[in-house]
Amino acid sequence: MVFLHINKESKNHKKLDECIKDGNKKIFLLVFMIGCGPCEATKPHWLNIENSKLDDDLKKDENIVIVDLEQSLLNSLENLPKQPAGFPSMYYITDGGKTCEDFDSGRDIDSFIKWIESKVKQKGGKKGARTMKKNKKYNKKSKKSKKSKRSKKRRNKK
Repeated sequence: MVFLHINKESKNHKKLDECIKDGNKKIFLLVFMIGCGPCEATKPHWLNIENSKLDDDLKKDENIVIVDLEQSLLNSLENLPKQPAGFPSMYYITDGGKTCEDFDSGRDIDSFIKWIESKVKQKGGKKGARTMKKNKKYNKKSKKSKKSKRSKKRRNKK
């Protein structure tokens, strides 16, 4: 897991642009504004993700990127797929910026951890694809068996 703290002093906003372009990265982004009350309340919880009880496998995954970005640097980003409508704004960005989803839940560490885990463990990998195929085969068999049971019932009524 990579943590990026982007503000005027850090001057590392180009790293975020590179991460967005990389189709393998799963980016969790907090955009905050200095002096914004809700932002000031949310940011400490966001920063605690780094020291949280996240699964060790997730913490070792270099393709997961947790970012807090100061709003004044938005215009310097080339690859950000969406501009915030308000602050704080939280996004999940993946697929080289083609996927950008808003986070619209609690603003505490537990909510952030649940969100990250749900997105990272989401279908789409090889295991998920195999499971989907198995389920399709199973569903086809179960439909056939339901039809055959109905046919038997009809035959028995006659």
